[in-house]
Amino acid sequence: MRALVVTHLDLDREPNQRTQHMLHMLAGHCEEVVVLYSVRAQGRGWRGLLHDALRHEVQPRTEGRLHYLRVHPWLNYAQALAHGLDDGMPDQPPTARPRRWLADLLSSAGALRDLAWLHGMRAAARRHAGGHFELALADGPWAGLVARGLQRQGRIGRLVYDDMDHVGGGQRLAWRRRWIERIEQRLVRQADVAVSAGPELAALRQRATGRQPAVLPNGADLARFAPPPVRTPHPPTALYMGRLEAARGVDLAIAAMARVRARLPQARLLVLGDGEPAYRQRLQLQVQALQLADAVQLLGPVPHARLPRWLREADVGIAAFRLSEQGRYAMPLKVAEYMAAGVPVVCTAGSAAAGWVQRTGAGLTSPFEADALADAILQLLQDPQRHAAARQAGLAAAQELAWPQVTARMWQLMQPAA
Repeated sequence: MRALVVTHLDLDREPNQRTQHMLHMLAGHCEEVVVLYSVRAQGRGWRGLLHDALRHEVQPRTEGRLHYLRVHPWLNYAQALAHGLDDGMPDQPPTARPRRWLADLLSSAGALRDLAWLHGMRAAARRHAGGHFELALADGPWAGLVARGLQRQGRIGRLVYDDMDHVGGGQRLAWRRRWIERIEQRLVRQADVAVSAGPELAALRQRATGRQPAVLPNGADLARFAPPPVRTPHPPTALYMGRLEAARGVDLAIAAMARVRARLPQARLLVLGDGEPAYRQRLQLQVQALQLADAVQLLGPVPHARLPRWLREADVGIAAFRLSEQGRYAMPLKVAEYMAAGVPVVCTAGSAAAGWVQRTGAGLTSPFEADALADAILQLLQDPQRHAAARQAGLAAAQELAWPQVTARMWQLMQPAA
């Protein structure tokens, strides 16, 4: 059997994504797996933007049964450039309005980029991935459109659409949001198998399409994240790991830490991750303004293999993000990894992640407010019994989230009905 995996993720820069676990599972079942993915451009400034926008290339490589096609399509300028101009914060001063208008213009131009991406990926598939594929896995709307087009041409047999995220809900402009939501709904209806990352996202798709996708949560590497028998002594510690973006609410966690320190002076916050320069600078200025230099450590990007080292010093894992239409349905990998590490979680109430935490008992939820988040953190830091109960609940729930179990379930879903 030959399988095709199409993804919008840059698999070189995002080493622990759901899709990577799926493609390695497919390599264990198929004679050949072709992986079609795109590069995430990093160029800044006009020269870098022009270089990335005017370049198109495909770089193939082979690793065992996995044949990768690394595509740099036309108009592939730096992702989230609009958010680099407008960091997404609701309290921007009036002087920032021109930057926001320019960000809106770039977001509109993103439709051209999307079309160029589709054309580039389809061209790469035609030229470098010949023959017929009995099975294809596509994650997200753009990858789904590429795979669906190949299926209509007779190149693909069975199409599995992995609905990992509500991509349409993350768009800054209403017309783009409606456009992408229609694409997502169309793919859920037309794919041979539709899989959503959480029950809330699956319910959203069912309301819009009349079709109920299967639910398959994100997983975690239980062996890598397993807590040690004896923990290293450390101050009371909250930890955030992931992208540094306004939508992820890292600024709220810092504001909450100022309130936590008023009641627990030895507490600290560790922030692991990288993001847009404008938002990183905003966080640094916020730490200085709140006089939290001794309490908040912005540690920058940390390789995935080194995350367990920091989780061993964490008592609370933060997953508090703004309730955008995308964030409301997100099932972050970090929540599964917090659970696997025995770190109780605090999530924003009303989100799919909060529903996950409530169903398992692995932590607490709070409104997206600094005082409420501080209270939730303090409850876990200052109540040993509550902390121990959430820790044990998270560890128990994580036993069903081992990546081999999650990917085996996906393989079962991929099979034709008897």
